[in-house]
Amino acid sequence: MNLDGRLGLQALQKHTRESPVQRHAIDSLFESAAAVFGDRTIGIVLSGLDGDGTAGLTAIEEVDGVGIVQDPEEASEPELPVNALRHDQSALRGATGSDADPAGDARPLEPPAPRG
Repeated sequence: MNLDGRLGLQALQKHTRESPVQRHAIDSLFESAAAVFGDRTIGIVLSGLDGDGTAGLTAIEEVDGVGIVQDPEEASEPELPVNALRHDQSALRGATGSDADPAGDARPLEPPAPRG
């Protein structure tokens, strides 16, 4: 929001692995959803690269929303789910893809592992 109360858009720095400042699109989405919907927010992080979604999941957890992360062992690109679980250890871990059986035999979401 601009200082005069009007909504506006601004260009964000293009993300590259070499850029010192990173701003991930899904983080912005998750943070905005958390700010608007609070504890009714659910964020789901699936297969991908880098850390996109980790800051956003933290924002969701801070308002008592729910974070769900694909099991890294099932992800075609496990880097993103691994990073999300490393930074948000309270996120639920779930099966997707071929393990998410439409007949209802898929395993349930797993609570986070105990710290320690």
